Amino acid sequence: MEVKEITELGKSLSASYDLRLVFLSLVIAVFGSYTALELAGQVIFAEKLARKFWLIGGAIALGITIWVMHFIAILAYQLPIPITYNFSIVLISMVVAIVGAGIGLFLVSQAPLRWQLLASGGFFVGLAIIGMHYTAMQAMLLAAEPKHNIQLVILADIWAILLFLAALWLMFHPSAKTIVPNEFIRKISSATIAGAAIDGMHYIAMAAVNFYPSVKKLAVASSGIDNYVLAITIGAAAVIVLILALLASFFGQRLRAEIARAEALQESEKKYQNLYNLAPDAYITITADGTIESANQFFAESLGYSKEELIGKSAWAMIYEDDREWVRQWVDSIFQEKLPTSEIELRKVRKDGSVFWIRQRSKLLLDESGRAIELNIICRDITQRKQMEEQLLQNALHDALTGLPNRVLFMDRLGLALEHAKRQQDYLFAVLFLDLDRFKLVNDSLGHLQGDELLKAIATRLRSCLRPMDTVARLGGDEFTILVEDIEDASDAIRVAERVQAELSLPFTLDGQEIFTSASIGIALSTTDYDNPAALLRDADIAMYQAKSQGSARYQIFNQDMYARAVALLQLETDLRNALERQEFRLQYQPIVSLESGSIAGFEALLRWQHPDNGLLNPGSFIQAAEEAGLIARICEWVLCVACSQLHQWQLQLPTASSLSMSVNLSGKQFNQPLLSDRVNQILQDTGLDAASLRLEITEGAIMDGAEFAAEIFQQLRDIGVQLSIDDFGTGYSSLGRLYHFPINELKIDRSFVAQMERSSKNSYIVETILTLAHKLGLFVTAEGVETASQLAQLRALKCEYGQGNFFSQPLDSEAAEALIRQNPHW
Repeated sequence: MEVKEITELGKSLSASYDLRLVFLSLVIAVFGSYTALELAGQVIFAEKLARKFWLIGGAIALGITIWVMHFIAILAYQLPIPITYNFSIVLISMVVAIVGAGIGLFLVSQAPLRWQLLASGGFFVGLAIIGMHYTAMQAMLLAAEPKHNIQLVILADIWAILLFLAALWLMFHPSAKTIVPNEFIRKISSATIAGAAIDGMHYIAMAAVNFYPSVKKLAVASSGIDNYVLAITIGAAAVIVLILALLASFFGQRLRAEIARAEALQESEKKYQNLYNLAPDAYITITADGTIESANQFFAESLGYSKEELIGKSAWAMIYEDDREWVRQWVDSIFQEKLPTSEIELRKVRKDGSVFWIRQRSKLLLDESGRAIELNIICRDITQRKQMEEQLLQNALHDALTGLPNRVLFMDRLGLALEHAKRQQDYLFAVLFLDLDRFKLVNDSLGHLQGDELLKAIATRLRSCLRPMDTVARLGGDEFTILVEDIEDASDAIRVAERVQAELSLPFTLDGQEIFTSASIGIALSTTDYDNPAALLRDADIAMYQAKSQGSARYQIFNQDMYARAVALLQLETDLRNALERQEFRLQYQPIVSLESGSIAGFEALLRWQHPDNGLLNPGSFIQAAEEAGLIARICEWVLCVACSQLHQWQLQLPTASSLSMSVNLSGKQFNQPLLSDRVNQILQDTGLDAASLRLEITEGAIMDGAEFAAEIFQQLRDIGVQLSIDDFGTGYSSLGRLYHFPINELKIDRSFVAQMERSSKNSYIVETILTLAHKLGLFVTAEGVETASQLAQLRALKCEYGQGNFFSQPLDSEAAEALIRQNPHW
């Protein structure tokens, strides 16, 4: 290298870099770091000598990487004066790098890797980079004195330690695997950071030094070979070494993988052997004649024998007697037909005589000639499962409370009886359907626990009334059914029903308290040509409801008229539901006349049903069905809405209608509805009718059904301004004392009393008494059913305020009623 002329000895030498060598140094740093870290990574998985081998290989690779990178970077550093090196110190710098790297890698390869070890490892590798750099700097021979910037020196040192600490964390610490789960990305990132630590430290440290020409050192400077050629040669040698190291790492990984697979296989075999010894299954090998050739400990313990007692003993001796013969035949068929696998469930007998269930799977072993030689059997105790199956079957077919057969089992037995009757023409049986009378009262008064105890006691008594061949079942709630088989005629079924009723009439004693009950019984005989069991049960149920309608403790035998009535009732309920949707209901209005003035004072809204087949129906033919079907509330609300709307319309259109009132009947169920007053008030607001124009009529029976809350409901209705009337007064059982406390406005005398006024003076006295009572209480009275002028005259003489009946007018549709209002008649 030609020496350039130094013009100013007082200034620092101007340095430059060969960028090709700078790039090469960075590649060497990253590539070498990857190789070194990969080698060091094998230490965790290696043992003994192999562990030391991988650790030394990693230390050498990392040390050489640091050394080669520094050397190439130094050669890239160009000054205007020649540079040579003291090769002894150069070699020492390499040793420094390898030793420091080895200590750092040793620390981070410990398991478990704690943060203290990680920090120490990063510190020592950083020292290796720093130590190697400054040692190699001492090997530089040039005619100049170095001057260092201490701040940049410290920055270079910190840079080396911290970045290599980060590289080691990313490569070795478990927490890094959570943050960067991809192993390849983690290795590449770690190697890149490590390369940056090595390269960065060198170039920051070189930026910290300035060389000043020194005449004293001109004598020691000498020229050497071309630095670029030397750097390429060293770089190539380093790459070859690193490639060889990578190959060693690759084959090391394969070796480690093979070792891991071998260890896993060995561990798997060990676990399998442990599972075989500890598995909760019994293993046994038998010959064709049933002789036990081998058995595991669990098999012996499950039977209460030792293994020595079992070997050579006949397997048939341990099979339950009822299963022994068919199991022997099963084994014979396996050997004869060479069935490879099979499975059965059977019972075995322990040494102490106890019996248990097992599931037995077998595999037939053949010799080289294909001859069956022995049967390997695995047995598992399934006693608990069998018990559970029996319990599930019991639960599926029996009532949990009483233990009686349930609906499923009863219908099955009823189906069998029906099939028997079809095969044998003279076979007769009967179905009895029982429903306890007033059982709800027991639950409500004594509680459901006592109710359950009563049901169990009833089940016991029902069993005592029957023969062993008969079946009594509980369908649910307080409903029981009885299948009486093989009877002569209906009298046998009647005798059973009477026996049941006699038995149930006796008192039951529960917790020292006597309880009486009875049952309504429906009887269906198999004489009718039934096709399915459900029809028989249905007819017995229909007969039971017929018996219940006649009072408690009755029985009825089913006939076709009952079925026809039931079908008709079902059709009626269906038609009622359709009537609401199809708007088939109509309102008619019957005038209520003031007996003082003779003019119309108001109307009563009367419900009618325009049936598509049966014409116009009065409420008496469908109200009860509507109540049972749960439709009465919707129907009554419809009546209230239409009636209020109609009166408001008349009041707007007809001057003479402004003072009229509208009377609307409330059903018992509607009267007991929660928030009745709120709903009435909403309807008044929706229709625009003044509350004082609405008069709600409630029968005595409806009041008595809800007597506890009647006064409160009445007061809520009065608070919104509605007038209240007790309908059909005198026919119910209302208390006069209670009547005084109800905030009512009116009493309506039932038509039955009015009709008899002309025939009997007693009825006149009853009407007179009611009027006197009402007037004393400040109530006005309306007499219903006024049919004649004589009745009208008597009522006027008794000072009755209002009258209603066909004498004045038949119930009219809205148009006819409007025409009547326009006529404004007087009676």
